[in-house]
Amino acid sequence: MSLSGKRDHFDLSDLVRFGVFCDLKPKKAEDIIREMHMHVENGLTFAEQAGVTEKTAQTIHRAMRREILIH
Repeated sequence: MSLSGKRDHFDLSDLVRFGVFCDLKPKKAEDIIREMHMHVENGLTFAEQAGVTEKTAQTIHRAMRREILIH
C-alpha cells in the first residue's frame, strides 16, 4: 500500500493530504488524525482492559508507527 506515492516515511502532511483527497477539509483531517493518535497512544490500556496479553499488546503497540502521527 502507498500513500502520496510513498511506501514508507510518511509524515503528517501526507495523512492530511489523503484526508483532503477523501473530501475532508485540512482542519477536519488533522483533527481526526490527532484523535486517532490519542487512541493509539492509549492502546496498551485498551488492550489490558480487553484481556490482551502484555506480550501481544507490546508487539502491536510497537508496530503502530506512532511517530508519524503527531510531533
